[in-house]
Amino acid sequence: MEAQSVIPWIFVAVATVISALTDICKYKVYNIVTMPLVVSGFAFHLLTPLGGGLAFCAEGMLLGLGILIVPFALGGVGAGDVKLLAGIGAWLGPQVTFWAFVVAALAAGACGLAMLLLQRGPSMKVMPRLLALYYRMRSLAFHLGGEETVEQISRSDERRHRLIPFGALLAIAVLFLLILASTQTNLTATTLP
Repeated sequence: MEAQSVIPWIFVAVATVISALTDICKYKVYNIVTMPLVVSGFAFHLLTPLGGGLAFCAEGMLLGLGILIVPFALGGVGAGDVKLLAGIGAWLGPQVTFWAFVVAALAAGACGLAMLLLQRGPSMKVMPRLLALYYRMRSLAFHLGGEETVEQISRSDERRHRLIPFGALLAIAVLFLLILASTQTNLTATTLP
């Protein structure tokens, strides 16, 4: 990886690791990290020849927002997660944003399955929850927003058994993609093989 192509990755890696720590400890991804990440991504791409330009930045940010808007509306992720992915997009563009989401979503699925298998109590509690999720998704056109959002669950006593810190999984995804990108030669600032 060329030295100048590391700059966007460093900014995003630092922001996602900070967000991961707060998401794990407090179940919150703070605006003080996400908003400067978005703004600095636009500034970088506007002011430096290393950047991909404003269109590249805007496409990445909008993709980051767009991917998580439905899960946010259903109460599955918090607003901080949405803004964090938008910040990743603002710095690294649409391709990396898409792959960061895919890696984080796969990790979230694995975590969810592990939590489901390790959950104490009767496993029959799972079926009503899955059916409720199915009906909520089916009626999305008529009713946006769930009865129980991530923000509400994060305040409950049983949050450790019910929440997956998606911000932390985005950090893992970014670090994984950074390692993958660093093994490639002739890589531009924000592309993957």
